[in-house]
Amino acid sequence: FGKSFNQSATALLSIGALLLIAMSGSLLASAQPRNQSYGLGVPKTAGTGGATRGNLPQLVMLVPEDGAKTMSNRPTFYWYVGEAPFRTTFFLRDTNETGAKTVYRLEAEAKKAGLYRVTLPESARLTNGQVQRWQVRWQDVRGVSQVDVASAVKLEPNPQVQTAVDRAQNDLEKARIFAANLYWYDAFDAYTRWLEANPTDKTARQERAELIKAGFQSSSSITKDNLNVLVTTLDKNIPQQIALTTKD
Repeated sequence: FGKSFNQSATALLSIGALLLIAMSGSLLASAQPRNQSYGLGVPKTAGTGGATRGNLPQLVMLVPEDGAKTMSNRPTFYWYVGEAPFRTTFFLRDTNETGAKTVYRLEAEAKKAGLYRVTLPESARLTNGQVQRWQVRWQDVRGVSQVDVASAVKLEPNPQVQTAVDRAQNDLEKARIFAANLYWYDAFDAYTRWLEANPTDKTARQERAELIKAGFQSSSSITKDNLNVLVTTLDKNIPQQIALTTKD
């Protein structure tokens, strides 16, 4: 009887452990957090986040004004450009200071407005635990007008979240896990890539819209009306990976 009891108890404990793992996985992939911030809480400065003209965004970084964290040492950064043609320069700096050293710089010219993105190459990996600055510069093709916007990024790995992401079946599941754990950059990228492949998924589109609104809820550079315009505009745009030229 004692042996049978021990075997039964062991089996029950094993089942309980599996249930706890399943529950923790479901919590990791639960709906987006409420009353929590995606931002890092770093001080906002002039040119943080974006610039608008009228009801349309001229240049907006798709990230909370006070930055956000990522699980990836080579995240994908997104921004929206509302005026074209234009020249753009992308900077990654080693810290979040205004005059911080540039560790990666890219330049390009584009002929149309839209959503743009850049994924860091192997040579420009983020530093674990360091708050770094990324910056986008917009210039008209004549070089007369220029707008600079910037935000912060922090590489903050989480083994538990990574395990849940590794078990996810697709980008939508990954997006929900990232969003539930406040990993803005990864959530926005995963939602966007899912929508590229599944453009008729209204639920995913609404979840991405909620992510954007949650990230921009305390923005000082974009009004509520402009934010609604931005969300609607992004729904009509397929991200463009522009051909960028590295500058030393």
